Amino acid sequence: MPDPCGPKCPGQGSYEVKKAVEDYIRSIFYASSKKKAIEFFDLFKQRWQQDLPSAVKYLDNPIKACLTFFIFPVEKKGLFENYKHH
Repeated sequence: MPDPCGPKCPGQGSYEVKKAVEDYIRSIFYASSKKKAIEFFDLFKQRWQQDLPSAVKYLDNPIKACLTFFIFPVEKKGLFENYKHH
């Protein structure tokens, strides 16, 4: 996954950092398989451990539980796509 910020991101509060982190997180949870999601998470950890250690730690603890939806068949994953949250 190419890093939208390049090798160095500006300050941690910047839009570029938020967007880059968002893209990494999205790649994890929209991966095509659990194996791929874990690979993306490993990339996330490598990229952000130094700059955002609390974010990495926050996601590292529950990542396996967060990815349990991968046990469901693909056709079931879209079950709630039309659900509108009020």
